[in-house]
Amino acid sequence: MGIFKMPRSEWIKIDCNYLERIERRKALLDSHHEFCIGYNEPTRLAVRELYEEVMIKQIPRRFPTIFSIRQNDFTNHVTGCRSSIKIADLKEEYMLEALAENVEEDFYFMSAQLGVDGAIDLAKTYLRCEHTLTCLLKTRTIMFCVRSYLTPIQQVKDDGRGPDLADACDSMPEKFDVYKRRPVWGKQLCDWLRASGGGREEADCL
Repeated sequence: MGIFKMPRSEWIKIDCNYLERIERRKALLDSHHEFCIGYNEPTRLAVRELYEEVMIKQIPRRFPTIFSIRQNDFTNHVTGCRSSIKIADLKEEYMLEALAENVEEDFYFMSAQLGVDGAIDLAKTYLRCEHTLTCLLKTRTIMFCVRSYLTPIQQVKDDGRGPDLADACDSMPEKFDVYKRRPVWGKQLCDWLRASGGGREEADCL
């Protein structure tokens, strides 16, 4: 698990697959809205600050050919979607929906006021990369952002990189064991990654 500092201006990223992934996000939002959008009373101010930070200060300035602001309207020129940025008139749910429809990052609010079984088919699990932590300056809320680049673990093994990933898992600092739940999956996954062949295997990990 590597940790390094990055400029705040690089917090939100966009690449050549942006439209395809945003369309998938919108489809998920439409079909599973109750699982995609959520907040509670302690996070209301943080939601509003996040919306201002991303939709007004960040992405229109960094990606002016993709996003633009005119008066109180925010326009996404790739998807054609428009959103209001008249924050005083907006509800928190609307803000979270607009964020989900314009950026690929998933946002998790980590506040001092909040608290945050079966068999696993290892061949059907994924390697997830790219996490960032940033602090909202007004509410001092820590934003845990996940941009999910998902690579099938089976693909890693088939490409001959299983032992490398196993070594990386073994080298993870012990202080991350509980957070990453390594005692639950570590040995089974690493043994499987180092085993010869690309066969599928199930492990009772949870």
